[in-house]
Amino acid sequence: MKTQGEKNERGIALLVVLFALILVTAIGLGLMFSTNGESSVSFGYRNANLSYFGARSGVEEVRDRMRVTSASTNGIADFLPTVPIGNAAGVLYVTNPRGTETVAPWSSTNAYFDDELCHEINSPTLFPGSPGISNKPCTTVPTTAGWYVQKPAMSMPGGTQLTYKWSRVTLKMNESASPWCVLGIGNCTVQTGGVSADQVCYNGTNEFVLTKMNEPLDIPGRVDGVSLPSQLGMAVAMFAGSNGQGNSGHSSTSTSSSSSSSSSSSSSSSSSSSSSSSSSSSSGLAGTTGIAGTGTTGIAGTGTTSSSSSSSTSGSTGIASTGSSSSSSSSGTVTASCGTGAPPLPGTPFGVGALPVSAPACTAIDTEPVYVLTAMALAPTSASTNRARRMIQYDVAKLALPPLPSALTIVGPTPASSTVLFPNSNPYNIIGTDVPYDPVNNCGGGAARPAIGTIQDAADPTTGETALQVASDSRNRIINALPTGRTGNYTGADACTPDVQNVNNKVNSNLSSVEGLNSLVQEIQHSVTTTYGNNPTISSFGSTANPQVTVVDGDLTFGPGSGAGILLVTGKLTLNGNFTFTGSIYVIGKGQVVASGGGSGQITGGVVVANIGDNSGCPNSPCYTTNPTDKSLLTKMGTPTYDWSGGGGNGIQYSSCALKTALGAADFTVIARREITY
Repeated sequence: MKTQGEKNERGIALLVVLFALILVTAIGLGLMFSTNGESSVSFGYRNANLSYFGARSGVEEVRDRMRVTSASTNGIADFLPTVPIGNAAGVLYVTNPRGTETVAPWSSTNAYFDDELCHEINSPTLFPGSPGISNKPCTTVPTTAGWYVQKPAMSMPGGTQLTYKWSRVTLKMNESASPWCVLGIGNCTVQTGGVSADQVCYNGTNEFVLTKMNEPLDIPGRVDGVSLPSQLGMAVAMFAGSNGQGNSGHSSTSTSSSSSSSSSSSSSSSSSSSSSSSSSSSSGLAGTTGIAGTGTTGIAGTGTTSSSSSSSTSGSTGIASTGSSSSSSSSGTVTASCGTGAPPLPGTPFGVGALPVSAPACTAIDTEPVYVLTAMALAPTSASTNRARRMIQYDVAKLALPPLPSALTIVGPTPASSTVLFPNSNPYNIIGTDVPYDPVNNCGGGAARPAIGTIQDAADPTTGETALQVASDSRNRIINALPTGRTGNYTGADACTPDVQNVNNKVNSNLSSVEGLNSLVQEIQHSVTTTYGNNPTISSFGSTANPQVTVVDGDLTFGPGSGAGILLVTGKLTLNGNFTFTGSIYVIGKGQVVASGGGSGQITGGVVVANIGDNSGCPNSPCYTTNPTDKSLLTKMGTPTYDWSGGGGNGIQYSSCALKTALGAADFTVIARREITY
């Protein structure tokens, strides 16, 4: 016989089992959904990274191809824009379609339309709809026929293909990073003279607007002993401090290629400004019209100059020049000032003037144009209509080497017991006269430089002499050190024999300060082809057909052999036997050049020797020679060594063509990078 209670217990057990089953099912479904969610997040993160690095690969491919001419299958150097966006050929696109798809960033109806382009310039006439709203996509394109040039992506080894869709190259304008513009936050107005006057240039340390290079901008906050105008100071602070730029709504990271400059100006600045006013009004290129419409410029160039202002006319450029000054009011040949009693060369530094710049391009003021490289990439899967999209931008520029003021430039004090010695052999010479004009390469035939130039960065507290006077002392000691009867082997800018001159007034702090020279070292290191350690065995220094940027952190023995490009030695450079080098040689650090004698050593281009490294305590502590950083710098220039007393023939021949070849060896330096998001 069964009781009523037993029947109730059977129902409760069934309910417990059902609830347990529901709970287990819910847990299982939760785990399934969680797994799917994590898979989706992981998939999205993976695609976002694939797209990001795809965009990076796009800008890096273009940056690599920019240094190669069209003579190579992959070269695009001949197609780089020389005019702002909106003009014919003002934009270069490299497209990378997959399969049968069409990639046409210049078409607003294309799936891969370039919806960022209008933000790069503020010129509604050339580009309707520009500059648009910085945090919203563009919808328009320029109307000028042929406003873009298109080239295909490279063919990758093994048949692989990068995932970016297109890359773009344009000249950088002041407004290209609106509202964080080169002239200061929110100061994105187009300069007088139109968008061409708004072009951004690079001097090896800073970006600056073409028409605003009124003073050297390579020392933050101070120039020639005075404070910069607030507007320019802001621009300097932004870039000298390696701060990135980005549009509103853009994520920005900066990668600086140069070491930071010192916050204090060099002591030679004040002494080099004394003669700038007399030279800025002379005319060097009569009849050339300045784009800013000011009629005059303060651009430094080459040749000789007169203190008379009568030759400066409206519409011509007032280009300051090298050589000796004269009080004559005529525009004819001036009388050279020679010997140990000659004054320092007058004028302003190369590429710098006292008046607003009125030049057609950055290269006209011895600087390099800044290019904006932009690449867009999508995740390589077509499974989703909402694919991960990333857009990357670089600011890049060629290595901006300061113009050499002489065939051989010796930086720093030369003591009475001279460390600068020259051979008694008759074939040896140093010539500052430029090589003849080469119409094929469009170089040569420029104004001559002094054979030997001296520079000093600091006053001598023991004698009370200024930096300018110390540089003259070095010049005098070099003249007195030249072998008797060989002074005619040193010729150049003026009718002086020997042509050894104080060039302190002709260089800015890139060559006349410890910090500037250290910055130059860092710039060359960032553009290097190959870097070597102390006392390397080097099989090739490059050739004129394939120049290289070679850096030796330490001592180097060169010769017999040949090379071409840029050679930087931070230790002692020993020259042996027969050797030739075409390009520029910088012995910066220990600042020692020693020719061991014999043979025929020919350097075509130019040489700079400077002692800026503090090597005390080595090898137990870091030293500049083998570890060139700003932690091991002298407080002022040390004594350089140039000892060619061992004899030998040939010598140094200044050549603008060789220096142009040298620059062709350098990669484009990444000044800043940022990501664009909407």
